[in-house]
Amino acid sequence: MASALQPTSRPPKAVTLTAFLAIASSMMLIPTFESILLGIRAEQGLSADHLSALSLLPIAGALVMTFVAAALTRRLGGRTVLSVAAVGLVIGALLCSVAPGLVVLLIGRVLTSMSATVTLVAGLSILQFHFTEPRARARVLPPAGQRAIPRG
Repeated sequence: MASALQPTSRPPKAVTLTAFLAIASSMMLIPTFESILLGIRAEQGLSADHLSALSLLPIAGALVMTFVAAALTRRLGGRTVLSVAAVGLVIGALLCSVAPGLVVLLIGRVLTSMSATVTLVAGLSILQFHFTEPRARARVLPPAGQRAIPRG
């Protein structure tokens, strides 16, 4: 269980690198997909309403998964949740790439978005778990970590 784990004074470089890559990949997915929407529209013959659904439903799924991911990460641990989310990302991307129509494309998009959100939350959780000292946390989590450093 996650509660039995103890943070180490110096986390393994592989753990830190994995968490950073997970966070970076999840943050790149939305802008990457948005840039190809017009091509998908032309190829699939979609209306503006369909494009709106392709853009907004994954965001709604991601919002829901933010809370679910936090609970799962606390219960199962960051590494386990990150591994499962990575599989979800791959399956969602495969569904998007072979989608014969709008329904499969939408399912792939929602799955990819939800998995990316879980990946982001789990990656941040891993970094916070291993970097407990405020100055170390500030180095790996600049926006949030900088506020944690006492001023004075």
